[in-house]
Amino acid sequence: MAQSGLHTYIAFSLKNKIGSKPWFFYSFLLGSILPDIDIILSFLLKIKSLFQLDNFNENIYYLNSNYWFNYNLSIFHSVITLSLIYLSLLVYYEIKRSKYILNIANGLLLGILLHIIVDIFFFLRPVQILWPLNLINIQPLNIWKQFNIPYFFITLHLSLEFLFFRLLSLQLIEILINNKGKGEVHLKTLTHIMKVEGIIFIIYLIVLQFSNYKTLYFISYGFFYSLSLLIIIYLIYKTRININNFALSLENRNESERSSNVKKSTIDNIG
Repeated sequence: MAQSGLHTYIAFSLKNKIGSKPWFFYSFLLGSILPDIDIILSFLLKIKSLFQLDNFNENIYYLNSNYWFNYNLSIFHSVITLSLIYLSLLVYYEIKRSKYILNIANGLLLGILLHIIVDIFFFLRPVQILWPLNLINIQPLNIWKQFNIPYFFITLHLSLEFLFFRLLSLQLIEILINNKGKGEVHLKTLTHIMKVEGIIFIIYLIVLQFSNYKTLYFISYGFFYSLSLLIIIYLIYKTRININNFALSLENRNESERSSNVKKSTIDNIG
């Protein structure tokens, strides 16, 4: 199941514990959401398969709801792909010898790795962590295959994604307001996204439970989820300077607090 909003929410929750080197947190945040491009690719392949069917009634497999809420996590959820991306950035760092490239490489590595680990435990479906070795019958990792997950829990899980997208938009708004950069022009867009994501969350929370047209609504879910994900990735990129300044300001505040505590302790000892 899709969890992009949850991944970025976790990334923000860890912002005070992962360090604040230039561009590290931004890359960590971006890495925490990028692997879900797999979901968009999987959805598009499903749509392509649907339109290629000659007779829908004889190919009911492509029209049941179970098919539509199972996404294929492969290319960008693979530790092989992650290794290639990281090694490529390290080679680029050796050429340019610029410290920020190394920070970006490490941030992306940890962000994508965190994403893969969270999906292994909470995606509730197989994760092809060794893609493309699945082409030679290496099976995906699936710790949930022995469990029969209730339909209500699946639909609740899916619907909550839009709520997490709303929370992420709120976090980005706060960053744009309080930190310098070039992303302030997107404040109005993020405000609209907050409203829309909240409405979509309520709609799918109700519709997926009670509708008799589950296949149609799962297809529409895939469309709105993919659109939301693309918009969020775009806005994270456009607000990158603000996000980087936000991370650096956190480090400065932490250093000021530590210095203040040291001074207070010295005075207390004298007394």
